Amino acid sequence: MDDRTRVIIVIVVLLVVGFPLIANLAGGKKAEQPAAPAPANTATPLPPAPSPQPAPQAMTPSPAQPINVANTAWTINHREYGNVTVQFLPNGAAVVQSDKLPTQIQGTWQQNGSSVNVTVPMGSITAQVQGDQLIAEGQAARRLR
Repeated sequence: MDDRTRVIIVIVVLLVVGFPLIANLAGGKKAEQPAAPAPANTATPLPPAPSPQPAPQAMTPSPAQPINVANTAWTINHREYGNVTVQFLPNGAAVVQSDKLPTQIQGTWQQNGSSVNVTVPMGSITAQVQGDQLIAEGQAARRLR
């Protein structure tokens, strides 16, 4: 092989190999890489679909616990005694006061679930707890404390 052929081969090799490298360094278009062979079909089979689950049952809300009237005070307009205030003291003691009576009356109270019974020497009255309300004589009492 003569020198002239060698020079031509070197020039051709430089052009084929060197041109893409020079273009890449100069910020030009990157040399294309030969396409990678397509991967072999190595797909794994899908796992079996989960069996359908029954729909969750609707939860029925549990009835709310009635409020405990201990350490509260309520007032109601009583048909016979006018505005009556009942203080539910600890240990079942009650103090009842009316704008038609000159003094406070000592009594007792007892709560069984949503039913509240107040007893004083003149008689007794039963009320019902409904949510955060106390219903007596067919009307909602007004909570004072």
